[in-house]
Amino acid sequence: MSSEYLDILILGIIAAVLVYRLGKTLGTRFEDEGKEKNKSNIVQFPGKIEAAFLKEEAEKEKSAQEEGERDPLKAAFYDMRKVDKNFSEEKFLIGAKKAFEMIVEAFNKGDTETLKNLVDEKILNKFTAAIEGYKARGEKIEQTLVGFKEAKILNASLTGTEAKITVEFETEQAKVVTDANGAVIEGDAVMISTVIDIWEFKRDLKAKSPNWLLISAKGGS
Repeated sequence: MSSEYLDILILGIIAAVLVYRLGKTLGTRFEDEGKEKNKSNIVQFPGKIEAAFLKEEAEKEKSAQEEGERDPLKAAFYDMRKVDKNFSEEKFLIGAKKAFEMIVEAFNKGDTETLKNLVDEKILNKFTAAIEGYKARGEKIEQTLVGFKEAKILNASLTGTEAKITVEFETEQAKVVTDANGAVIEGDAVMISTVIDIWEFKRDLKAKSPNWLLISAKGGS
């Protein structure tokens, strides 16, 4: 065999090897690109999305239950929200402070009609007796609520659909009681004192009325 033919044969073998390797390399690249393309074309079906959402909600509820087990107040609030989805302790405290203002004002004015919508029968009878006592003695009470220093929930419970919440109010007030002649017999109209009251409210969470009724009042110290 001549050297010319030998050179051609060697070049042919080298070319064949190069073509083989090139084909193998390109084939692998195209295969990988095909896999990535298939991944990008995967569609998340609504069923899978819904399942993920439900799982997330279940985890949130489980977390709330576990938190409630560690904190009795949060457990009570969690149970209340299951009965009334609109309940929140923040909104309750806002309403409780407003009720406190209205009850104090109504008591000062001797306005038992307003008190009927804000307190239960037992408290109404107690307040009415006190109002009548002042009137019978010719005395006048002036109690000014200057402002709230703090209002916090001490206790909460739910029995059936009836919720009860106890609140401690720390307020600044000025109170004076005068006799029939206008002489001061108790308090000072210009002296502001810090007063702590502990009130308990109740409400049927299924009732149409959003009002919480005062069922117990302690303090005033």
